[in-house]
Amino acid sequence: METAPELVVESSALHPPLSGVGLYTRELLKAYAALPGHFPVKILAYRFFPRRRPGPQEAYLAGLAGELGGSVEVRRRPLPSAVYATLRRRALRVPFPLDLFPSRRPRLHFFPNFVGEPLVRSFCIPVVYDFGFLHFLGKLQNRDHLFLKRYLPRTLRRATRVVVISKSVGAELEARYGVPPEKIAVVHPAVDPDVFRPDIPSGRREAVRKVHGLDSPYIFSLSTLEPRKNFAGLVEAYALLPEDIRKRCPLVIAGGRGWKNEDIFAALRRLSLENRVKFLGYIPEEDRAPLMREAELFVLPSLY
Repeated sequence: METAPELVVESSALHPPLSGVGLYTRELLKAYAALPGHFPVKILAYRFFPRRRPGPQEAYLAGLAGELGGSVEVRRRPLPSAVYATLRRRALRVPFPLDLFPSRRPRLHFFPNFVGEPLVRSFCIPVVYDFGFLHFLGKLQNRDHLFLKRYLPRTLRRATRVVVISKSVGAELEARYGVPPEKIAVVHPAVDPDVFRPDIPSGRREAVRKVHGLDSPYIFSLSTLEPRKNFAGLVEAYALLPEDIRKRCPLVIAGGRGWKNEDIFAALRRLSLENRVKFLGYIPEEDRAPLMREAELFVLPSLY
């Protein structure tokens, strides 16, 4: 009788604070762990080999693994994390395979953010969200477009399935990389109905508004401030609204500062909208649903 494989999760997307990819990964793993007969889940945590005690991120991953009924596997790295990050910024990844040495049971690696470290013995399931790295050159952080162009094809060669978030992304994956449709699984991003619901108590909504200083109607958008999210275009569109609407409804943008976002603030200055647009920065998960519920309008201006 064959031994069922372990699902080994590459964890870089799961480090807090969570962005869209991290939230998608966490919720996907929670749904997977609720399936009957699922493979045991192991979340990889990395530790530079001289270090003996777990750090905060490792403790967080251990807690998440416990929620999933799985466990954390600590990998000793021969180089500090800063070296790995520097290589990534230069569109390179480490040459050390994750599966250099044989394991006691078969392993299936889950790469929730396009690519992971090299594999030579086992197979993987990567998640592909979009092909912005091909369409919007120079709009990604550092040299991420080069990193993904270089290593996504290598990851796909070791993939037994590929998860995509929409049929259109699946069609582009098939057209650009020749991945057969039977290897592509569409898993749409979804929401937790216990969190995002229309009947959030009014007291809770009012408390969140007060915390963020929102005492009037507002137009709301939420995402990391980076070029593909098109916030400069949103500011331009907001400037076209009649003056009485802009006086009544400020534009409120929530999300981490990201990268290459100078054009947003240049547009604000050029259009004299500094007093009409409010930036909340990264907001806690528990504040997002109330802020969406209270908004007059939610806007998603992403280029892709």
